Amino acid sequence: MNELNSRYEDYVATMNAERAQIIRQNKTHVRLLTAKLLFQILGQALDMRAKYAIQEIKYCAKDMQVLEKRIHKFVKVMRDYTTERKRNALRKWYRHAMNFVHENYKNQNLIRYNVNKKIKTQFFYQWRKAYLQRERSHGLKMDGLNVLRRFTESKEARTMRRYICHWRDVCLKKES
Repeated sequence: MNELNSRYEDYVATMNAERAQIIRQNKTHVRLLTAKLLFQILGQALDMRAKYAIQEIKYCAKDMQVLEKRIHKFVKVMRDYTTERKRNALRKWYRHAMNFVHENYKNQNLIRYNVNKKIKTQFFYQWRKAYLQRERSHGLKMDGLNVLRRFTESKEARTMRRYICHWRDVCLKKES
């Protein structure tokens, strides 16, 4: 019986030790699985951030290419503009400095040039006078319309409207 009791106690002790070892191993296994899942999730998050970062870099690269194209186009337009201005300046310099035929032609037509200039000046001043008169007339008409609108819109001026209508009727009778 003592022998059975000692065997039973040894068995229980080994079973308790094995159970404790299994519990420790399970805890370690759970920790390892958790760490593995955590590293997997962090890796996926890192991959997604890297993917988004690369996509953003691609979009920025496309925008930079478009910007570079526009800058090159602007530089080309400015270069063409400056070469055209140089070409025009050289033509003008040649016409004034070296082209004697043109100068002689201008001297021969100096009287016609002055007459044309005088006619153009007179036309401009007549046009400006007509324009200013039209603007003044338009302004006066607009002022009159504003006065009439104020009379017709205000509640206090009903009697004034009646007087204006009466005056209009009198004017129409006089014209007839």
